[in-house]
Amino acid sequence: MTVHAFWSYRHDDDQQDKRRITTFARLVATEFEAISGDEMALFLDRDSLDWGDDWTERIARAVNEAAFFIPVLSPRYFRSEACREEFRAFVAKARQLGTTDRVLGIVYIRIPDMSIDSTDELVAWAARYQHRELLELRWLAADSDNFRRQANALAQELVDLENSRAPRIALPGEDASRTGPVFSLPAAPTTATQIPAIVGDAYLELVATAGEALPTITSHLQRCTVAAKKIRNMIRDYVVAVIQIGNPSAKLAILTRLVDLTGDAEQDLTENAREFTSAVEDVDTGVQAVLHWPISTFQTGDLDGREALVSQLACLNEHSTTARQELAALHQVMDEAATTAKVARNTFRNIETSILKLTDGQMIVDRWKFQTPSEDNETR
Repeated sequence: MTVHAFWSYRHDDDQQDKRRITTFARLVATEFEAISGDEMALFLDRDSLDWGDDWTERIARAVNEAAFFIPVLSPRYFRSEACREEFRAFVAKARQLGTTDRVLGIVYIRIPDMSIDSTDELVAWAARYQHRELLELRWLAADSDNFRRQANALAQELVDLENSRAPRIALPGEDASRTGPVFSLPAAPTTATQIPAIVGDAYLELVATAGEALPTITSHLQRCTVAAKKIRNMIRDYVVAVIQIGNPSAKLAILTRLVDLTGDAEQDLTENAREFTSAVEDVDTGVQAVLHWPISTFQTGDLDGREALVSQLACLNEHSTTARQELAALHQVMDEAATTAKVARNTFRNIETSILKLTDGQMIVDRWKFQTPSEDNETR
């Protein structure tokens, strides 16, 4: 049997320590195979992604196949949109399947706010799930006995988890041989007459719930865009003013005023980013169910709500594109102002946290892609 393990890490953490993370991952796989007799297939995106591959699609497939998710945590890890997306995607899958014990974090570099009360939701999640501190791993020689013992200990933990897991239901389209003993779901019906009325009602209820939520989600996103633009303009104008003034006291006064003026817009960004992502998370499961529902199983009249939802999602995606452009511009202005506006660093840090929160929600929205009628017919 082949067991898949997904390692999520910052490449610069790996590079600066002479590939210790990827070396450790491969050694864990070797130890796992020696202990269990089963093969362990690693997903290390540097190895597993070919040039030109669709990164998002490949990551999504890897997350779906993986039995274990091993995030290598560091302060930089939580500053990476890609790492946050990997973490969020696997945790969402694990919570859905009841397999959160398969999330095994490694604290590679100490994280100051690593607690379940962290203001960063993903840091709080990481603290909540099982993890082990391997801070000394950075200082061990990769060919040392201690380095190998650490790999053996983690491999043994993975073997114990693999041996203790109960059979589960395979998701539609999932290769059961890749994930161990499973029960398969019955084949999906292919005609409208084969679908019980209760299933059709459930579908329509999901469409209605998503349809009610999307205008609010879009509104929060629009407000974030407006707030980000206000902040960007304020920072740009004040930094220009500071550059033109030579008096240090006058510069400090201007920057202090900047912090005061951005307060309301910063609060708007923070609150709406939080509400946006929270609302997206609440409706995600339902939207995903609608997206993957075989539309060939319904009569034309049943698709009216779906078509309205397509229109709403198209509108949301347009606003998401606009928001990304504005956030990128805000990032650039903050980067340019960082050395000049030192007194505003806490403000900039809070804004950055809100941007990451908003991005978490946007990454979920990015996965909301409809299957068109033509695509559905082709897959039959």
